Amino acid sequence: MDALVKDPLPFAFPLVVVCVSGNPRSYVLLRATKRYAERIGVPWMALHIETKKSSLRFVEENRKELISAIKNLTLAEELGAMTSSLYAPMVEDGIAQFVTQKKAEGFDVKALFVGDTSGVPRSTGAVSEHKSTSPFILRLKRLLPVGQSIQPIQITSHYPAKKLKGLHFSLRDFVEGNLLNAVCAVGAVAGATLLILLLQGIFPEVFQSRNRAPIYLIALALVASRSGLIISLATAFASYMAMTYYFTDPSHNLTIDNFTEAAGLILFMIFAGVVALFVSARRDQVDRLLKELKRFQALFNVYKNSVKELTYESALHSIHRDITTALNTEIVFCFPSTYQPEKLIYTYPEKINLSEDDDAACNSCWEDGRPTGFGMHIHPKSAFRFKPLVTSTADIGVIGIRITRTMDLNPAMIELLSSVADLVALILERITIEQKMEENRVEAEREKLRSMLLSSVSHDLKTPLASIIGSLSVHQNMFAALPEEQRQELLANALDEAYRLDSFITNILDMTRLESKQVKFRKEWIPPQDILRHVEKRMKERLRFHKLNIHYDTMMNVELCADVMMTEQVIQNLLDNAGKYTPFGTAIDVTLEQAGPDLVIRIRDYGPGIPDDSIEKIFDKYTRLKKRDAKIAGTGLGLAIARTIMHEQCGDIIVANHPDGGAIFNVIVRNWRKKEDNKEKEEAA
Repeated sequence: MDALVKDPLPFAFPLVVVCVSGNPRSYVLLRATKRYAERIGVPWMALHIETKKSSLRFVEENRKELISAIKNLTLAEELGAMTSSLYAPMVEDGIAQFVTQKKAEGFDVKALFVGDTSGVPRSTGAVSEHKSTSPFILRLKRLLPVGQSIQPIQITSHYPAKKLKGLHFSLRDFVEGNLLNAVCAVGAVAGATLLILLLQGIFPEVFQSRNRAPIYLIALALVASRSGLIISLATAFASYMAMTYYFTDPSHNLTIDNFTEAAGLILFMIFAGVVALFVSARRDQVDRLLKELKRFQALFNVYKNSVKELTYESALHSIHRDITTALNTEIVFCFPSTYQPEKLIYTYPEKINLSEDDDAACNSCWEDGRPTGFGMHIHPKSAFRFKPLVTSTADIGVIGIRITRTMDLNPAMIELLSSVADLVALILERITIEQKMEENRVEAEREKLRSMLLSSVSHDLKTPLASIIGSLSVHQNMFAALPEEQRQELLANALDEAYRLDSFITNILDMTRLESKQVKFRKEWIPPQDILRHVEKRMKERLRFHKLNIHYDTMMNVELCADVMMTEQVIQNLLDNAGKYTPFGTAIDVTLEQAGPDLVIRIRDYGPGIPDDSIEKIFDKYTRLKKRDAKIAGTGLGLAIARTIMHEQCGDIIVANHPDGGAIFNVIVRNWRKKEDNKEKEEAA
């Protein structure tokens, strides 16, 4: 583009320009311009005009606006726009100067996006984008060449317009929930009158006529603290009439006969009106603060509850529940497809039904990147107000909020809806980022485990394979020269290493199947002695250098509900582990005991035991005790597989060191029964 600017083109090069200021909502302009430029396939530029007024950096408000404008230009660059800034006496003069300059350089400004903050009718709260009433846009049209396309985009002010609170000149003071206030006003006047009569009866000399008006004013202040100005003025008038009727001569007469009484009524009403005005204004201020506090709490609850969620679906469920409760209306989220990002495909919740007007407003909101629907110029017949869910880095989707009759669509409510949309976008973006981080972490962990597995396989599997090849090679090449005893020793060594290699491969495959949930446990009732007897036969050759003591005569009347093959694998892995880490010639004891409600298979060895800081680590995958494992072949998966199998069968494995030396592995079985109990149940049936 710099080369194009230096050398004017012989033809007009299309360009889309957006004018941004320090308005915090300028990202709406940037998003709409970006979508339009991408749709027609031309570059776009963000322009900021600095005027004499905005250049007064010592004015705090102008300084903040300038900083915000710089942030908006930075955001435009992140979205892929070129940026430019120039100085002009007025903003519209600067825009006209820029457009004229670009046309002279060979650029055709196809569209000029300008923020429109002109006033709108209170009934809709919308700005017409094609027939804007903004004086700024009208002056800009006069300065620009004839036919120049201007796209006014509604920019809701970040700061609601200041209004004089406390003036409720409306019939709503007498209807819509104010009947109770009117009853309270009558009660306050009656109570003040009774109090004056009571005090006058008790203190007739002290309580004179000049002390009566303050009591009525106190009652008036109490009424004004909970009612509008009109009810307060009506209370003031009723108070004066009550005071005239009961305490002014002639009593029991409401006639105002002279100028003095009329002046008194006027002065009392003026004084009462001032009191009611200030008290009512203070009440409205408190009510407004309470409403803002409730809105803040609602937004905080939305964010607080969503922080606990880790998935998109659960976060949407939490956000939808909290916002629906806070606003007491229907909420809908619409998201684009991964393969068709220009179209909205997914809707949450799915059960909600959108009309044709709602669908049109929702799609228009996504395509143009600006609010649509109820109260807007675009698709005003929709019952929903749609707002785009956008952040500085991504377009996420669209949120739709059904506008009900009970919702007051004032600037504060519009600001709240915008805040809700921004908050939801940030929450969903955070969830997406966390999911990507988790995926990256899992991928890194998977890569780490893969590297560890390859390292273990390359070392631990090659060791027994090399021993097998070496033994068989010597046996084959030197068969005639070897005595029979050495031949048998070579074959036994090769067979041992083959068993070890088979164990390594079996452990790796078993752990893979367990982690992928491909193992289906077939549970059946079986005596534990049968399991121990099968394991003893299978491990006899591998534990020939140890004395294996299995006590079959204990707990003969019990049965386990377990997968026989997998449970035998657990006992086999524990015995194999005991054989590896204990000296030759030591014993390994296996007993069956009852410990409380559980059945325990205890496997004790007489080796050096396990370091206290490694007792729980030995069940981690690929974990081996470094000092002793350096010379012992293995993948570090045997104990991890054993515990995983027991957990899948609602059991557990607990390890501890015996006080007299060695380690004890306790296989906890929770699903067991006595044979006598089973027979009694069968006889009862």
